[in-house]
Amino acid sequence: MWYVRPGWLWMVALVACSGPDKEETHSGTPTEPIVYTAVAEGLPGALLSVSGTAADDVWAVGADRGGAGPLVLQWDGAAWTSHDVGSPGDLWWSWRAGADERWIAGAGGRIVRYTPSAGTSVVDVPDPDVTFFGLWGSGPDDVYAVGGNLTQPTGGAAVWRYDGSAWTSVALPAAAAATIAMYKVWGTSADDVWVCGLSGIVLHWDGADWIQVPTGTTQPLFTIAGSAADDVWAVGGAGNGIALHWDGSSFVDRSPAFVETLQGVVVGADGAVVVGWGGRVFSGDADALVEDPRGRATVEDLHAVWVDPDGGWWMVGGDLGGATLSAGTLIYSGAEPPAAFVP
Repeated sequence: MWYVRPGWLWMVALVACSGPDKEETHSGTPTEPIVYTAVAEGLPGALLSVSGTAADDVWAVGADRGGAGPLVLQWDGAAWTSHDVGSPGDLWWSWRAGADERWIAGAGGRIVRYTPSAGTSVVDVPDPDVTFFGLWGSGPDDVYAVGGNLTQPTGGAAVWRYDGSAWTSVALPAAAAATIAMYKVWGTSADDVWVCGLSGIVLHWDGADWIQVPTGTTQPLFTIAGSAADDVWAVGGAGNGIALHWDGSSFVDRSPAFVETLQGVVVGADGAVVVGWGGRVFSGDADALVEDPRGRATVEDLHAVWVDPDGGWWMVGGDLGGATLSAGTLIYSGAEPPAAFVP
């Protein structure tokens, strides 16, 4: 694995926020104190991606369960469904291509185009030696998958683009092409696409060229996401957490002090939510990130986060530093906790 963990243990519990008997929800409405809800814990495979369209349309995907295949979970507002998408190995990221089409990328260079209503999949393999860690598109005829060949000491980074009929490898700027991996991709449109990866590299596609954007760090950047062309966050680190904000002209370092690696970020209506090792959770705006006063959300590492339109926070992860990606975890914070997932 490429994750490097300090040699000490986290010993925490799920706790409610201390302070007054009443607090505000994420939307600002006075209510009972919101606690972290452990929706799933100790699953055989770590959960690595979470996203959706609504509080009753949430998808989480994850690692292979010791040869039993990867987890693909869907919450419909009433119950959890486990989907078999017909692809072995770890699944790292998913993206909604349409009302009844979800794309999922992962190990072995696989990109699964899954139709939930029929339970059928089409599997593309642009490069079997690549693990795809990130996936995003402006539409079904403009999709990017990013990752790397981790067996190569250098030069493994990969960015592939689907044009509606075929996948094509993207020629990268020299510094990016020399690294082992790109990790995530996100954009606002077909001519505003961002990719992040090792060595602090961030690339931007403006519709004509891929440009490397200075970040001021050489640490790996694991996730990039935003809300607009002038509101983009990139997070990462190698034991020390890195959080950078793009304001339309440059990246500004907004890293919290004395923080472990940060791995997930999403930008919702109320600003950014960032998660990382040891269950750390931060939120804030372009000026600063503040740690959640309730403390750590879980003893496990958090890999990704999504905020639903009702203000609920969905966070996934597990044991990300071991020999296998295990101890799958899903934590919810909001006014309407979902039912627990029982395998």
